[in-house]
Amino acid sequence: MTRIAKKSRVVKRRKAAKPPSPPRYTIRKDSLDRRYAVDKRTGQRVSLYKAEKERAKRRKAAKPTPTIPRYKTPKVAKPSRKRSLAAKKGWKTRKALAAKKSLAAKKGWETRKAREPIAPLPTEVVPISFLTPPERLPPPIPPGVRMVPLYENIRDRMARYPKVREAAEDAFTRLQIEAWNKRGDSLAGKPIPHKLTREERIQSNIRDIIAERITDPGDIDRVLEQLYDELDEEFTMRELYTLYFSPDVA
Repeated sequence: MTRIAKKSRVVKRRKAAKPPSPPRYTIRKDSLDRRYAVDKRTGQRVSLYKAEKERAKRRKAAKPTPTIPRYKTPKVAKPSRKRSLAAKKGWKTRKALAAKKSLAAKKGWETRKAREPIAPLPTEVVPISFLTPPERLPPPIPPGVRMVPLYENIRDRMARYPKVREAAEDAFTRLQIEAWNKRGDSLAGKPIPHKLTREERIQSNIRDIIAERITDPGDIDRVLEQLYDELDEEFTMRELYTLYFSPDVA
């Protein structure tokens, strides 16, 4: 069998890369400092957008793109369900064991306390003059002088001190005026002038309760004692007295 000859072909070589073409548009400024673009080939004006777009494209081509190594987060193996259930069961067991030990310790402490003998009180009273030098002893109370108790009610102090009477009457008057103003605003449908915080709202409610129960300036002791018991000792008596005599805090 004869061999068929093939037509020889010229091997094409790879063309060299063309150098980048020079910029076609240029941006200039006129006498009024206004920017405009000109085509270098034709010398005619073109839109400024084309020139800026060509400039941004050449700037992007000249700037090398940095290669940022990608960080892969390590995979964390999820705990198996059998492990979590076992840990949960062990936590419940330890909690029950701790509660049992606490109960046993409390019971043992109560037993030991009941078994301890009660020490008798000392019958001999040591006089104060034996412990304190004579020059530091308080002077004796002369006969016929009535001792003032440490805590007195407002009614007795009003009868004795004019300034206390004036302060108590002023506090009672301010409280009644404040209560009547609130009732008038409520009947007229006026909105609250400003938003109150939770603490300010509680203090305002306490003053409203005091205004409903009090009958005269000397009746504040009875009202505050009842309110102190009803609030489960959440406020001290000093705070309640301050709230009554100082309406600015509410």
